[in-house]
Amino acid sequence: MKIESVTSHVLEYELPEQLGYSQQYYSKRTAHLVEVRTDDGAVGWGECFGPGGVARVNRTIIETVLAPLLIGRDPFAREAFWHDAYNRMRDHGQKGMPLQALSGIDIALWDLAGRILGRPIADLIGGRCRDTVPVYGYGMMLRPVPDLAARFAEKAAMLEARGFAALKMKVGLGVRADIALVEAVRGALRDDTRLMVDANHAYHTADAFAVGRALGGLGVHWFEEPVVPEDLEGYRELRAGLTVNISGGEAEFTRWGWRRLLEARALDIAQPEVCALGGISEYLKVLALCHAHFTPVVDVAPEVSPLIAGLCSCCGPIGTGLQTRSG
Repeated sequence: MKIESVTSHVLEYELPEQLGYSQQYYSKRTAHLVEVRTDDGAVGWGECFGPGGVARVNRTIIETVLAPLLIGRDPFAREAFWHDAYNRMRDHGQKGMPLQALSGIDIALWDLAGRILGRPIADLIGGRCRDTVPVYGYGMMLRPVPDLAARFAEKAAMLEARGFAALKMKVGLGVRADIALVEAVRGALRDDTRLMVDANHAYHTADAFAVGRALGGLGVHWFEEPVVPEDLEGYRELRAGLTVNISGGEAEFTRWGWRRLLEARALDIAQPEVCALGGISEYLKVLALCHAHFTPVVDVAPEVSPLIAGLCSCCGPIGTGLQTRSG
């Protein structure tokens, strides 16, 4: 059995209204799927992180750089392919789009192996440690509208009514506007509903401190990506100086990038992005690093994400609930 083809599918649709985060508004939603087929008809599917033009660049990397390296190989030789591909791209991109493209193929190879063997990927990586995973609701994206606080509060109450015990919202409009948004959402929720706030690296450190202090007073569970991912010193200062948990890492890549981030003691909660950092193969190595640094992991997904008890969804818990400062 050999790999016969690698096909990249970029899917897009027009949104009924613009959505955004701290860095931009956008009018389309994109999904980038990777299809890997063997010569006997088995198929595996993966996904690459990155919207719009980024997805199209990733497709080019897959079609012109990675697919020629994979076609003709044993579909189970994931690790050998991963290192061959990374070594081929190392001089041209140790982070970013080359790793996003590689992630989609790696995930597809894991999916392919599971389908060939008739076993879920959880079994292939060691077995399930739990049968259910709690999730949080996520739908409060920025919009260019005058009544954003009211719309956020309405959306939060709707998600809570649907049974979500934790919610996440976007900020990034400025210190005062962001605090007002969080106050509106917090006021619309029950006291026992967890709230998380995602800034998508909107602030410099001083403004992040101002927002973070307010979030701590409002009982927010975590403050996600408060500063740019390159600013490890800023992350470390915020973690030391605030009571709210500091989370991040979605924009970090490979075990080597994550080693530096974890050794800096910059995070209360790690958020590795499996569709970007190098796929499932690399995610497992990052997960091991997080275990070694006693850093809880929360997996991230576009709309609904697991709040992992202990460290992750595929490894044994080290306690009950997230092992973070605010409990």
